[in-house]
Amino acid sequence: MISTMLIFAATVGISDPWNSALQGVLAGSAGTAIGLIAVGGATLDRGFATALSLGLSTVLGTLAVAFFLPSVAAYIPIASLWSGASFLNALPLSCVLGAAAIVSFAKRTAVA
Repeated sequence: MISTMLIFAATVGISDPWNSALQGVLAGSAGTAIGLIAVGGATLDRGFATALSLGLSTVLGTLAVAFFLPSVAAYIPIASLWSGASFLNALPLSCVLGAAAIVSFAKRTAVA
């Protein structure tokens, strides 16, 4: 992974490849948490497609924030990929999303 990241950084010209890699980890973690929360909300009356579209809309909404509000994007895990800010700015919200996914999954498991 490290060699791939360094080759990518040299090819594309990323100034701080480690920050970009950690931003990618945070974005992946946040996307997973959003997906778990959204898909966990699927019920027989709502269906799976509704939950999936809600999760995808949420992720695309964070990308829209990166485009329209770049100063806020540094603090949102997925949008921070385009901000160029330190990954530490997006770390708290990524942790909150992970904790929310854990609580949501635990509540659903306890009910079932």
